[in-house]
Amino acid sequence: MKLLRKRNITLYFIIGALLISLGSVGFSSWILSIEQKDVNFSANINISDAWNATAMLNVSSTTTSISSNGNNDTVSEEDLNIPLTGTITVSNDISNMDNFNESTIDISVNALSDLSNPEGEDKNEVTITSENTETTDLFNRKVKETYTYFDVSVSEISVSDNNFITTDSSFNLDGYSRFNLSLEGFSLKYGSYFDNKNPEKFYQEKIDAAKKEYLKDKDNDTALNTYLTLVNTAKTELKKFNQALDKQTLNIMVSLVLPTNSTN
Repeated sequence: MKLLRKRNITLYFIIGALLISLGSVGFSSWILSIEQKDVNFSANINISDAWNATAMLNVSSTTTSISSNGNNDTVSEEDLNIPLTGTITVSNDISNMDNFNESTIDISVNALSDLSNPEGEDKNEVTITSENTETTDLFNRKVKETYTYFDVSVSEISVSDNNFITTDSSFNLDGYSRFNLSLEGFSLKYGSYFDNKNPEKFYQEKIDAAKKEYLKDKDNDTALNTYLTLVNTAKTELKKFNQALDKQTLNIMVSLVLPTNSTN
């Protein structure tokens, strides 16, 4: 009987250890699910040129869309490469001004569904809110400030920068000059909402730091709560990111900005 009782105790111990082991695997899998393809999305690219009677831009890209599966091994800034090429045609009374070389080509990105309504909702922007009195959210973004999902790798170029803008000597039309624009290295990049990092890396850094604090003291309910709250919040934010931009059109706005003491 003693031998049988000992076997029973051993058996219960093995079953208990197995349950703990399975529980640990399930817990880890749940945490790691953030890394999976939770945030598949694709977005069309539209190049929008600002123009007026004395300055006309005609810029385009061979890239028509971008996509992401949230996998750090396959999605990087290089995968968001959108080379821009085109022309800038300006009247000679503008191009011959003494301070014309102080002009810039400004580039930005938005996700407005109606470009004619700039006051409409830009789905590329997120304003941080809080139901409590905190001044920052869980990922250290400032409450009431607006952040972007995507930014541009180059936001401003001087028209005097011969690396990107050159005179088109073949253009011959009285009263006008034409310049060629070539930005082969231009790309979108992950925006300020993700601290300009790949979203997976951004969230994983924060979650790993919280996990480290929890593992120092597993009886600390506050540390565990912080850890799990970060996990849930990250998953929610990634889904909102997906829902906001999936199948949307990202508008890359390109415009010529003359010096402030100029008229056009």
